[in-house]
Amino acid sequence: MNIPVPHASNVDQATYWNGPGALHWIDRQEMQDGLLAPVTECLLKAAAAAPGDRVIDVGCGCGATTLEVARVTGATGRALGVDISAPMVARATERAAAEHSPAQFLVADATIEDLSGECADLMISRFGVMFFADPALSFSNMRKALKPTGRLVFACWREPRLNPWAMLPLKAVTQHAPPLPKLGPEDPGPFSFADETRVRRILSSAGFVDVALEPVDLELDTAVGQGFENAVASAFEIGPASRALEGQPDDVRAAAIAEIRTALKQLEAVDSVLEPAEFEKLGLPRPADNPEMAQLILTTHPGFEFDDAAVGEPIADAGGHKGCHGHRPEPAYMHATFVAWGAGIRAGTRVKQIENIDVAPTIAHLLHVPLPAAEGRVVREILVGNSAPSAPAR
Repeated sequence: MNIPVPHASNVDQATYWNGPGALHWIDRQEMQDGLLAPVTECLLKAAAAAPGDRVIDVGCGCGATTLEVARVTGATGRALGVDISAPMVARATERAAAEHSPAQFLVADATIEDLSGECADLMISRFGVMFFADPALSFSNMRKALKPTGRLVFACWREPRLNPWAMLPLKAVTQHAPPLPKLGPEDPGPFSFADETRVRRILSSAGFVDVALEPVDLELDTAVGQGFENAVASAFEIGPASRALEGQPDDVRAAAIAEIRTALKQLEAVDSVLEPAEFEKLGLPRPADNPEMAQLILTTHPGFEFDDAAVGEPIADAGGHKGCHGHRPEPAYMHATFVAWGAGIRAGTRVKQIENIDVAPTIAHLLHVPLPAAEGRVVREILVGNSAPSAPAR
């Protein structure tokens, strides 16, 4: 597959995405698709493609979003992925063939490629529009591919401080490798569309109207369910940290990886990061023995807890109450009071300590309900006669 001749201002980006940048993404294509699945879901929901629609996916990469939209547009529509990276488009084409998908792909620089004959109903992009050197020129050309009633929907990163997945590893890497060149506010890069005012200016100057921007808070699993070391590998191979390490000698890269690992384990309020080999000391099964077991266990510092809210910060101030998400059971502040009363319970009995997993078997025992899979014990010392109760009257 031939490398396209880009616009003069996009030569650097074309070189990168037809070289090391593409190889990183292709090697971790499945992992990246999993990592960015929540973004893809939000993007396609906002895009609201319909069967028969003609859709162009700009910066389609290895084709995940194009293939998804092709499942909606079907054989009567058209899903065309466009990317400047020949290796990534080759991968996308292979995936489409393997899935017997109607999706099609084109290697091109969207800044200058004539797509006016497409008459598209919709243009989408998942993180593919922030790398144009002259974005107003690029969007002006891309708008020609849309019908007069056509729509543009894309996802882009907000400011760096809201994206620790990228900035924390980059900060760790720069302890050992030279920092990346500082980008100006108009320079292409992953966060070049973080300024809403700039985005509105670019789109308006390109002829788009009714521009609306919506911030979306998502939690991305950089480990993609594969454990702590995969989170380290993600930081090392994808994103700003990987760029900072390109061309660095092995000793620098090794030191940087160690720094990334340490940084991820020292996130604010995180007390420890436990891998499967350490689960046994907590009395927990390993993922290999129990498929429902997590790949990684994080505990928080005293005074913090994991929040169960769907959005916002995952770690919050515990507020002084006892019994918090994210703490091991041993500390005294995690101990709680268990009170039992009623039929079958021996009044006035005190027990020193029980496990919370003992509560359900005890209740089941009193109710004559089988609970064979329970891991805890029946707390017989609080029962009348310290034995099984008689069967209930019928």
